[in-house]
Amino acid sequence: MSFEGYLKLLKPVFKMSNWKDAPTTVALHWITKAVMHWRDPLRGSWYTNHVVSPTTEFSTDIEALAEKSQMIALIKQTHDLHSARSLKKVVRGPDELQCGNWIIIRRAGTPALACHVKSIMEIVPRGGHFSVIRLWCAGVQICDDPVSGAISADVNEKPRHKIVHFESVHIQVVSRVLTDTCIQFH
Repeated sequence: MSFEGYLKLLKPVFKMSNWKDAPTTVALHWITKAVMHWRDPLRGSWYTNHVVSPTTEFSTDIEALAEKSQMIALIKQTHDLHSARSLKKVVRGPDELQCGNWIIIRRAGTPALACHVKSIMEIVPRGGHFSVIRLWCAGVQICDDPVSGAISADVNEKPRHKIVHFESVHIQVVSRVLTDTCIQFH
């Protein structure tokens, strides 16, 4: 529906109601329509990630990148990539994530993980209109104590490598403390 058509529908409503609310209603409608039009439906969030300090420029030689990066090699098996680059740091709101950080990853319907970030890549899928952030992590499953709020993991559990979709998970940067019986995260 065009802007003028929408105004024709609203005109009788404005005459019957408080006319001072009309500009706000129209503005909210068109802002929402624009956001929903340009928003990618596969993306599960409304926030923006800020890429800070890329270590390289985008490279379109995916074969060469796959030889150097196990993460790119795994992603290349399932997705057609246009280009990729390595990052040092990514910022999401007040959170700053760097290579080498320990993080807690939470996602609805899956167990929480404690992960050590090995590398961060910004990837542009072939035919994609925007880039995505992928983390290459070594992670272990964690146990949350609801009473004390302590987060811990089994010291004997072997870390598994995992590709994390930065856009669709909640990430909390933590510090790791190794004890005789478990690994604690604060």
